[in-house]
Amino acid sequence: MQTLKKTMGWGPPEKWIDLPVEELFSLTSDEIDSLQLKWFLERFKTLESKISAVKALVEKQDVKNIEEINDIAPLLFTHKVYKSYPLSLIEKKNFKQLTGWLDKLTSHDLSGIDVSDVKTIDSWLDRMDSDVMYLCHSTGTTGKLSFFPRSQTEKRSFLTGMYNAIKASSGKDVTKEQMPVFFPGYRGGYQVSHKVLHHVGMEIGFNGEEFHTLFDKPMSADFMSLAGRLKAAQASGSLKKMDMIKALVKSKGELIKLKKQQPVMMEAYMNKLVSEYRGRKVLIMATTPDLLKTAESGLKEGISKIFSNESILITGGGLKGYNAPEDWPSLLKEFYGVDEFYKLYGMTECTAILPMCKNGHYHFYPYVIPFVLDVKTGETLPRKGTQTGRYGFYDLLAETYWGGLLTGDKVTIHYDDCGCGWKGAWLEDNIVRYSELQEDNEDKISCSGSQDAYNEFLDFIVEDAAK
Repeated sequence: MQTLKKTMGWGPPEKWIDLPVEELFSLTSDEIDSLQLKWFLERFKTLESKISAVKALVEKQDVKNIEEINDIAPLLFTHKVYKSYPLSLIEKKNFKQLTGWLDKLTSHDLSGIDVSDVKTIDSWLDRMDSDVMYLCHSTGTTGKLSFFPRSQTEKRSFLTGMYNAIKASSGKDVTKEQMPVFFPGYRGGYQVSHKVLHHVGMEIGFNGEEFHTLFDKPMSADFMSLAGRLKAAQASGSLKKMDMIKALVKSKGELIKLKKQQPVMMEAYMNKLVSEYRGRKVLIMATTPDLLKTAESGLKEGISKIFSNESILITGGGLKGYNAPEDWPSLLKEFYGVDEFYKLYGMTECTAILPMCKNGHYHFYPYVIPFVLDVKTGETLPRKGTQTGRYGFYDLLAETYWGGLLTGDKVTIHYDDCGCGWKGAWLEDNIVRYSELQEDNEDKISCSGSQDAYNEFLDFIVEDAAK
């Protein structure tokens, strides 16, 4: 009864993003379970009949009743669902059938979208977004991009969630003032981090006039796909596949030009930071390796403390294999001139971006239902104490697609308060993929490694052209 009183004014989950952080994190794990179960059942009732993939999952798992939170776990998609289309559809440019595959994962009717003239992944994504979707793709670990069926319905929740996470971590509302925004990467794209960063950069950075990226072009989904396929072919030693990838590239001239310009572009980028923005308050966003590479390069040149210490430095994605020195946090602070930087945790498939509290833990918003599963048995572990295993979640902000996903991440989740003042479940900052632990090649290109894979692909094309 007490929980119902606390949440009577909350409304449906898509309204929760407008509530103060203090209110969202005011419920204990036990208190929030009943609220989450109520709204899961509402989502389930709506989406089961509208999304064929959900109906098929219910039948396969033979789910009859959902009476408690852990009963939801058998209804989580695996992360492979979003790349379950035949790769031949991409290779043969059969975007009509690819749209048909996507149609099974959303409550929107995509059958009326004309893709007859679409020849590339980039143009297909553009066409989908110009209609009802708001698609994101993964980093394309094996050349087979995962396409996630977020739509315009969830767009506000998705983007507002980013601002809320920044505010929760830093205490600063970046929507209240405009400032220069820096991102040492590509200017947009459909990969989820680029999509979010482009939106924030355009909105906060004076309609894009003060949104400064290393490259002035978006990251191409077509080339990201080829980059992943190249990585897989190189790992397996498949010369035939590597030759096929060479043949698929039609714009070598543009790529070669971009690759040759990289050192010049980096120098110009660094000069802009130092000469035009020294001492100013800015917003800096990037994965940790990208921020570190820029910092290490600048510090070698004797450059430090560039910006005002009121600047906001946002990072995430982990180091993911980057050989960083032990004192890397101090390097970031020294180069960028900030007293603190703030870490966030998110993934392509989840609308919510989790903020880190003052104790160094990621906290779950009430609209994310976390699960921990035993990696060997698949058993859902109790929602109490401390649990380590495979991470799954249900995203209650998903209104037009299924919000349940079983990830490949190994996590440790605590259901007791962490002591920071925020209540509810929290996540340790030691997330790792099981594939990395098992030395498996699958899913190796993370958000923080996507730009490296893309650049390696450019190297490959440039070297081939020089022969």
